[in-house]
Amino acid sequence: MIFVVGATGLVGRQVCRRLAAAGQQVRALVRPTSDASKIEELKQSGATLVRGDLKDRASLDAACRGVSAVITTASTTFSRQPDDSIQGVEQDGQRRLVDAAVRAGARRFVYVSFSHHIEVDCPLTTAKRTVERHLTQSGLDYTILAPSFYMEVWLGPALGFDMKSGKAQIFGSGKNAISWISLGDVARFAAVAIEHPKAKNATIELGGPEALAPLDVVRTCEELCGRSFDGLVPADVHRADARIRSGRPHRYALDPRDVPGAVDLRTGLCAAGVTGLMPTSARATASRGGGQARGEMVSGAAPHAAARRSTRARAPRATDGRARRTGVR
Repeated sequence: MIFVVGATGLVGRQVCRRLAAAGQQVRALVRPTSDASKIEELKQSGATLVRGDLKDRASLDAACRGVSAVITTASTTFSRQPDDSIQGVEQDGQRRLVDAAVRAGARRFVYVSFSHHIEVDCPLTTAKRTVERHLTQSGLDYTILAPSFYMEVWLGPALGFDMKSGKAQIFGSGKNAISWISLGDVARFAAVAIEHPKAKNATIELGGPEALAPLDVVRTCEELCGRSFDGLVPADVHRADARIRSGRPHRYALDPRDVPGAVDLRTGLCAAGVTGLMPTSARATASRGGGQARGEMVSGAAPHAAARRSTRARAPRATDGRARRTGVR
C-alpha cells in the first residue's frame, strides 16, 4: 500500500492516477474541506480515501498504518485553508509525516521539495530544507525530488501567461534561463521513484530537457501562434519580493530572477539519467497551447514571470521594477 499525501493537489492527483494504473494499491489523504470533485476523481482512479491532516499527528498515525511507502507532494502554496501555514504544514507537518511513517514501519519515503538551485532566503526554503534533513536522518529509504519551476503554473493564465489572448506578464528582466518542468513529469518521477533502485537514498534535481528564459518562451509561443505578444511587468516587484521573503500568503511561485545562473540543461536531465524517463520540454507544452491545454491550472492571482522566443525580438525598454511593454513583430 502506497500512501499519497497532497493527493487532491495538482501533482498528487496525477501521482495517484499513475500508481493505480500501474496496479499499485493507493491510499490518498483527504481533508473534510477537500474539493468534492477532486475527491471523486481520486475515487474514480481507484484510490482508497482516508481522512487526515498534516497538522494532526493522530490522523497521520492512523493513515500510515500498514503502508509500505509514502509519497508527499503536499504544499501550502495554493492552499485556501485559513489555518495552513508554512511553519505548520510545510515544516512541522511534513516532519510529523516522516515520523509517522517511521512508527508505521514504512520502508520508502518520496518527498517532493524544490530545486537546490532556488535558494531564496525565505520561510519556504527553510521549511523545505529542514524537512529534507529530517528525512535523510530518519532511517527511512528516501527519495527527495527537487523540481525547478512548474511550467503549468508559471506558463499559464493564472500567472499572466495567456497564449489565447497573446499576453504575458514578465517579472524582472525575463532573461534568466530555466529548465521548466511539467507537473505531470514530477508525478511520473514520484511514481517511479518508489521502486527504482537508483532513486534509493538520492536527491534528484528535476527540470526540462532545455533551458529557456521567460522571454525565450514567449518567442516560441509567438512563432507557434503566428502572433505577437504584449507583456506588462508588474510595478510592485519590490513589494512582491518582500511578501515572498516574509512568508506572508505566497499563493504564487518564487521569482525566477532569484535562480542563480539558471537551472540548466545538465541539471534538468539529472532525473533522466537516474530513471531513464525523459522530461517534457516547455516547447512541447507551448505547442499544445501552453499550461491551459493540460487541464491542471492554478487559480488565484500572482506576480509572475512568463515569456518569449524569436531572433526578431525587440529589446525591453525599461529596467526591473518598472512597468514596460514588449512586443514582437
